[in-house]
Amino acid sequence: MTGSDWRGVFLPRAKPVPAAILAGLPVAGYCCGYGEAWGRKLVLVLYVPFNIFGVLAIRMFTAIFKSNMKALITTILVIYHLVTFGQTKEKPNVYELPIPKALNECYSLLDRTMPDDEILLIKTLPEDSIYCNQSFRNGIDFFHAWKLYDGSRLTQYFNKIGLHESYSIYNTILVSYHRYLNKKDVRLEEQIKQYHAIQRKEEQEFLAKVKKDTLNGIYVPKDLKDCFIQLDKMLSENSKVEIKSLESKEETIKYHHDLGMTLRNAWGLWGGSRLSKYFLDKKVNHPDTMSALILAFYYDWLHNNNEGWRKWVQ
Repeated sequence: MTGSDWRGVFLPRAKPVPAAILAGLPVAGYCCGYGEAWGRKLVLVLYVPFNIFGVLAIRMFTAIFKSNMKALITTILVIYHLVTFGQTKEKPNVYELPIPKALNECYSLLDRTMPDDEILLIKTLPEDSIYCNQSFRNGIDFFHAWKLYDGSRLTQYFNKIGLHESYSIYNTILVSYHRYLNKKDVRLEEQIKQYHAIQRKEEQEFLAKVKKDTLNGIYVPKDLKDCFIQLDKMLSENSKVEIKSLESKEETIKYHHDLGMTLRNAWGLWGGSRLSKYFLDKKVNHPDTMSALILAFYYDWLHNNNEGWRKWVQ
């Protein structure tokens, strides 16, 4: 090959625009296809260098392997462009779409909106462990977008067929979608019966616990005043002085993750006890709120300020 031939390879005389665009499109498609901002910026930075590289590559190979290789390379680039550039289509935002009215409407919406990696997880995980997986434990987008905790029309649909807790509704959707993806029978009625059986068992266990004055060998207070009496026995003088020295009872929130957690676990505020039932009867429904009330009013107790908690008891 003469010098002029090599000059023809590296300095192509033919118009490079179509080949340049063709060479750059796969890079654009690959980067933008994942919807990342950094990918789109990378395209802007690398688009021209990759265009030049594509032109040079085409000219070099065509000079060496003649025109039939040029057709082959062009075909490969076209196919690669079609595959990668197709990835630029982003999935719709589940928050921007209507809430489904029934379970069978959920599947197509999840197909359209859920990230592919989450769909693959739901499809491949054992159905009894999907909810426990870190990716789904705290509720993914559809849980919030469909307001499963807030009486949406989908929640009302599940309420009518016998599911009332947001957890059971959420898990039913996950398990049903798993079966749908694996082309299995969803068997919704069977799932509902299983939840009812679990609820009956938990209710029986709860009723047994609320009749006991001890759990795992630990005395459980029967009411708010009894909590203060037990705290007086449990805590050291230094701990009581520390609580009493706080500027206000609102500052007892600082004990939420240590003393508060101890009370929630030892006194059965999570798993059920006569004390948890005492609070539930007074419309205090969450264990975190129960322990916060105990500690806030205990601050008043230490200051011999009993009017507030006695009024609350009444």
